This record gives sequence, C-alpha cells and structure tokens, in this order.
Amino acid sequence: MQAYPGLAYVALRGLGLTELRTRKQIRTELRGVIQGPRYLVVDFEGVNFISEASARELFREIPLYWRVRVEAINAEPRVTQTIQYVLRANY
Repeated sequence: MQAYPGLAYVALRGLGLTELRTRKQIRTELRGVIQGPRYLVVDFEGVNFISEASARELFREIPLYWRVRVEAINAEPRVTQTIQYVLRANY
C-alpha cells in the first residue's frame, strides 16, 4: 500500500466485525483510514450482515463527505444484495 498512497484497504473481519448494524460502527472503524485515500477497498469476507443504514453510510455518505470511492470485495450474496439496494435507492 505504501506505493499507492491514494489507496486504503480495510478487512472488516480483521476488525472483529461480522455484522454491521449501525452507522456509528462504520464511522468508528473507519476513523483515520478515510482521511487520506481517494480509493477505499472494503473486504467483507466473514461479514454476514449489513443494515441499510450501515450500507448507506459506507457507500453514500462517506464517499460524498470524504470524496473517496468505496469498493466492496468478498461480500456474501446477502450483503451484496443490501449494498446494491442502497446504491439504487433514491434518498
């Protein structure tokens, strides 16, 4: 990652997160990570659930506020479905 200062990677399971239920969880875990990069890769391996509020925070609010692109990888179908729903919704 050092060769790519505009890129950040976060493994949610490595942070002990298997369920993302609140916006506060997202903000707390990403504090300090999203203040520099332009591209954030979020690894959802081992995450079984994400609420609509958490997905909205991670994929709509954070990108708007921090001007960062967020990309999900290794998400289970149930998690992917919620993320896609939030990205298609008009809030």
